[in-house]
Parts: sequence; C-alpha cells; structure tokens
Amino acid sequence: MRLVAILLMAAWLCACTATPEGYIDHAKLSQLSVGTTTYDQIVTSWGQPMSTSTLPDGRQIAVYPYIWLVTGPVTSIAGAGPVGSTDTRTGPLSLTFNPAGVLQSYQEPR
Repeated sequence: MRLVAILLMAAWLCACTATPEGYIDHAKLSQLSVGTTTYDQIVTSWGQPMSTSTLPDGRQIAVYPYIWLVTGPVTSIAGAGPVGSTDTRTGPLSLTFNPAGVLQSYQEPR
C-alpha cells in the first residue's frame, strides 16, 4: 500500500512539472544572453516562433508562447496525502533582436 502511495505521488509531481507542447517554460530563459544569443540559435533550440515582426529600424520581434508553473509548498493532510498549490503564468514571451540578429532584450508576461 505504501509503495502505491509513493508511486501515485511521483506521478502527480511529474504531471505538475510537465510543460505543454509548444510552450517555452521559465527554465529555458537561462539560454538567453542579451548581446550574445542570436535569432538563429533560438530558432534552432526552441523552434519557429508563434509570430515575428520587423520594426522600421530593422529590429525583429519574435513571440513565443510562455508558461511558468510555480509550485507552492507541499504539505501532507491526514487521509488526503500530499497537497500543494500551483500558480500558472502564461502569455507571450517577446524577444527583440537587433538588425544583426543578436538578442537585444526580452519581456516575460506579467
């Protein structure tokens, strides 16, 4: 019985940390380095953006769908097992590249 409870808890935790297909999760932002990362590197790593646009000055904006699952503390309630809270932040992640294709800035959803 205890093994079943442990396996169920492990499956629940894995399901809570899975990123929906096509979304960029918060952990991938560590791949970004303003002034160094290029548009081609991002497309190779993350795939094609959801949308792109070019500004009159030649800068390019790439938009990716973003998700951040923030899991709160897990506690145990007698009879209910582990209980925790999850806050989900989703929206567009905008990356701005200079005319040479180098990352100039990025903006996470709030």
